[in-house]
Amino acid sequence: PGQLSSWPLCCRVLGMAPTGNGVAGHVAILYGSQTGTSEEVAWDLVREGRAKGFQCGEPQALNDIDLQGLCAMKFAVFVVSTTGQGDPPVNMRKLWQE
Repeated sequence: PGQLSSWPLCCRVLGMAPTGNGVAGHVAILYGSQTGTSEEVAWDLVREGRAKGFQCGEPQALNDIDLQGLCAMKFAVFVVSTTGQGDPPVNMRKLWQE
């Protein structure tokens, strides 16, 4: 995977900008992936975001959080693929059904 150009778009959508010390707040990178492609893209976003001065933790599968945790996040980027005939990936079904 090469460099992504998604951070400028994410920043415009979220209304945020990096500073020398990072942004005001943590950016959560969340993914739902059946075959691993969305997880790879999530890791690419983390690496690129950190290089651009954003405070990004490790990507999290959507099954690893609940609605309360999701609502507590100020900034989040979702990387989600579908599987089969538009079904949600296994590692996000729990949150999707919640």
